[in-house]
Amino acid sequence: MKSQWTTLLAAAGVLMLSSFPAAHSAEIPVFEGYCTEMASKPVKLMDQLATYAQCGAWEDEAKAELQKHWSWVRDEDLKHCLRNKGTMYESKSYLSLNGCLSGLVGLRCFSGELDCSRGTAQ
Repeated sequence: MKSQWTTLLAAAGVLMLSSFPAAHSAEIPVFEGYCTEMASKPVKLMDQLATYAQCGAWEDEAKAELQKHWSWVRDEDLKHCLRNKGTMYESKSYLSLNGCLSGLVGLRCFSGELDCSRGTAQ
């Protein structure tokens, strides 16, 4: 009887742990204003609108990619990318963040630290 309770409690513990996301405290940052700043560069209004629309589409796509692979990103990866941002515009861009994080995660995949075929840390 005691082993059945132990098994039941262990199974309940596994279920509880599997319902929580992986230990990952960093969240995708919220960037605002990048496309507005980029669109302010063209002189003609129509060019500004086109730049804003294209920038928004690229940023949405980059953010969606980040969300899809966010479980692979470590806190220190995010801190590194936000610290080494280059220009002031890049600090607010999902495109730039995606590129920086892709490089860091890729290095972990190549070194075998991260199994990128399944997306699990080894």
